[in-house]
Amino acid sequence: MREEKRYYVYIMANRSLTLYTGVTGDIYHRALQHKAGEIEGFTKK
Repeated sequence: MREEKRYYVYIMANRSLTLYTGVTGDIYHRALQHKAGEIEGFTKK
């Protein structure tokens, strides 16, 4: 039997309250990455 993969669409805001959307298979890990500034680009600035 094939294991089902789940994906999540998420919305985050930077300090200027501009919204960012993304897709991930591990929502908890991705939130930690954004908070730690590990993701280059929009939310790191």
